[in-house]
Amino acid sequence: MLSRFGFRRALPVGVVLALAQLLSACGGGGPDTRSPTTPVTPVTPVPSALVALAGDAQSSTPGAALPIKPLVAVRDAAGVGIAGITVTFSVDSGNGTVASNTVTTATDGSASSGDWRLGINEGRNVVTARAGALAAVKFVATAQVATVNVAGQTVPTTGGTVTLTQSGSPLNGTTLTIPSGALSAAGVVGFTISSAVAIALPAGMTALTPALTISGPTGPLKQPAALRLPVAAPVGKV
Repeated sequence: MLSRFGFRRALPVGVVLALAQLLSACGGGGPDTRSPTTPVTPVTPVPSALVALAGDAQSSTPGAALPIKPLVAVRDAAGVGIAGITVTFSVDSGNGTVASNTVTTATDGSASSGDWRLGINEGRNVVTARAGALAAVKFVATAQVATVNVAGQTVPTTGGTVTLTQSGSPLNGTTLTIPSGALSAAGVVGFTISSAVAIALPAGMTALTPALTISGPTGPLKQPAALRLPVAAPVGKV
């Protein structure tokens, strides 16, 4: 036993081992006063808004891919992007196409449809992005042809057929047949293709092609010429 001044007598070995084990189990001789750790439950972000980032209000020629791809983001109430949300892109008008109809948002909450290719006709094109019950986002673009002067052809007084050759244009293959004696003198007959978007049409009418202007020798034709357009009216239209 230990006394105030030193050892009074030795303890048996078995007692010493028992005391050492007891002290070790008690963490150095005192009770464990640490509080148990409470597990932290992760908070699942809640989508609050679908916003457009890029790709709206563009214009290009019919059938062309727009330079800026439609881009949206899904965000929470604090404006932080949310990953893993499904976004769908659909073509609502214009008969164009998008590269991807269904996209999952990236780590920053963004998603893109990829290339947006306009329809082959002039006019308004619309792509709509949707994500669950969030308010949809619309992208609007205009398909509009640039003015193109097609090389003319010389037609003699004996008449002839002039053919419009413009690859990619719905007017490609248009022919103008001028009969013999219709022209007072030989001259060059040419075509100009331009946008029909700004042309005011009567109610119920829709432009199926760009505007076409035909130029030729001065003076009226003495006989009617035949103009043939390689364009078919949609079903139910005249």
